[in-house]
Amino acid sequence: MSGSRTYRIEDFFGALLLIAALFALGLFNFKSDAPLVEAGIIAQADSIVSKSVHGMRVSLDGRHITVQGLADSESEKAEILDALRGIEGRGRVRARVTVLEPMIPFRFVASLGQDGAMRLEGATPTEAFRAALSEDHGAAAEALTLASGAPDTDWAQVASRGLRALEDLASGRLELEDRALRLTGKALTPEVAARAELLLADLPESYTLTIGIDALDDGTPVRLTATRSGGETRDITGKLPAEMAVSGLAGELTASPLPLPFDGWDMAVTQGLAALEALHNGHLAIIGSNLTLTGEAWSDAAHAAAEKALAGLPAEMMISTRIMLADSGAPFGLSLTQDEGTVRAEGKVPQSLAPAVLAALTGRPIHAEALEVARISPGDDWWQAASLGAEAIGWIESGQMTFDGEVLRLEGRVQDPPALHRLEQRLEGLPGTVQLDLQIALIDDGSPMRLVLAYDGSGAVLDGKLPEGWQSSQVAEWLGAKVADGDLVHTPKPGPARWPEAAESATRTLALFERGRMALIGTQIAFTGVVRNPAREREVLAALDALPEGYQTRTEIRFQDDGRPFGFVLRFDGTRGTLSGKVPSDLGPASQSAILGAPIAAEGLDFAGVPADADWWSAARAGVKALAELRSGELQLDAYQMVLTGRSASAGAEAAIRARLAPFQEGFKITIEIVAE
Repeated sequence: MSGSRTYRIEDFFGALLLIAALFALGLFNFKSDAPLVEAGIIAQADSIVSKSVHGMRVSLDGRHITVQGLADSESEKAEILDALRGIEGRGRVRARVTVLEPMIPFRFVASLGQDGAMRLEGATPTEAFRAALSEDHGAAAEALTLASGAPDTDWAQVASRGLRALEDLASGRLELEDRALRLTGKALTPEVAARAELLLADLPESYTLTIGIDALDDGTPVRLTATRSGGETRDITGKLPAEMAVSGLAGELTASPLPLPFDGWDMAVTQGLAALEALHNGHLAIIGSNLTLTGEAWSDAAHAAAEKALAGLPAEMMISTRIMLADSGAPFGLSLTQDEGTVRAEGKVPQSLAPAVLAALTGRPIHAEALEVARISPGDDWWQAASLGAEAIGWIESGQMTFDGEVLRLEGRVQDPPALHRLEQRLEGLPGTVQLDLQIALIDDGSPMRLVLAYDGSGAVLDGKLPEGWQSSQVAEWLGAKVADGDLVHTPKPGPARWPEAAESATRTLALFERGRMALIGTQIAFTGVVRNPAREREVLAALDALPEGYQTRTEIRFQDDGRPFGFVLRFDGTRGTLSGKVPSDLGPASQSAILGAPIAAEGLDFAGVPADADWWSAARAGVKALAELRSGELQLDAYQMVLTGRSASAGAEAAIRARLAPFQEGFKITIEIVAE
């Protein structure tokens, strides 16, 4: 198949563009080149109507242009016709255009019923928007009226985001009138409502948002708790699915629209209560897919009955039981002494506070050689107080807890005031029958660990509260600059998790600033200062993303430069120049004037505070020197191309200029148009 060639569609369109360009430059003879002229006319006409909102079409009869279709407004129609009439070489322009009726105000309404059906009404700015809605909502989109009057190009995106938020609700209504968006309805849980609100965050600046979403449920898991004391079941509370009915169940129970977590969850409630009924004292907690039963069985049969009641529950239910069998006659009492990470237990406790339980409550290994574990219980109040005391001994650095059934005494040390406050709050749960004797000392004043650096670009001053052993030299190594001590203290307190790692990362991030301040206080990190440009800001933000989990940051960043590429237009009339655009600090009007050899006035010029890279600067300087060789002309330079036009005194000037600019052809597209006089 030698000698044949396949033409691509790109070749065809390229030819049309070439024809249109030659036609615009007046290089065709209208009589002898009629077919090519007509091709140029239709190419220009197609380009003009391609920008129409609803896709107008043009056809050509000889050189007469017919435009037809739908115009979004009278102004769009007029703009299209004016542009078509401006085509050189055309004949008459015929308009078969229908102007779309406006809708004022421009309104869109979506209603989501409780049956899940979506109903749409109001306006659509384009058929493309209707088609997009049809993909998700089918025939409902057919109810919309195609109309003009949309306030801006963001309108369709805002409507789509509103629809996505509405779809998350159980029922609701979305109204978008011009730039006012309103979403109301009911969400299954607060989390669903929050997700809907998040979808509508950061709307375009000119839009207003009104949201009114009610949650049908508080979002907490369905649950049931019950307590049994002295052989009587009481204090039944919880939240059960509305579809669930438990015969004979009485208590403080609320109905929820949430579904059953899984098939058989209602059976788990019934059987869990049956297991609790077998105990003399106990507590049942069913929360979501977790069932916990603790208590005392006063016989082997009762213990077996409780275990049997929980057998056969669905596999989705995670079951945890701690059932003790019900002694020396000695009074109940507990003493816990913590020293060097271990706890020594003495006294007499029920099985519900056996050594393993005490280890879990204290978070420490238990030495229980002097501890008696009874098979009976001293009562709920005793168990609750002793449990809280055991937990408390795990919250202090060292000390002792003693409980005799009437007074709970706690001695020791904690890290700081917040730790003491948490301890006091937790011990507020002591039964009213128990007195508290709290004697706790503080290790630290409680202020958070902090590292504050004020950096001027060459050095920094360090303030803060640092771990023992930390020196400013270590911080200076991270910053890469000299660091002087300011208001600085040290503490034995370990600080938040991975705080040293966060301190190093934050300090290294500050080094990316030209100047600024970094304050790491606890797990909060604040940066204020100046960076070179947006690209450097992105480096800062990327560095912050690498911080350890759990640390929050806040930044206030200003730029030395806005990051836009350099580019300028220099016009020269032979005696003086005018300069516009954006130029670097090392190639301003004064520098260019020295190169041009003529005064230069700035017109609409952005003067950056940073220098350009060497390649761009060299190309710019060569371009200005080339312009200086002309009688008059214009130099345009941006990041990718250079255009030099003008008039020269001799025919040889162009060749010299091309030779001057030839070294820069790899980095720039260079266009030279010089007329010799």
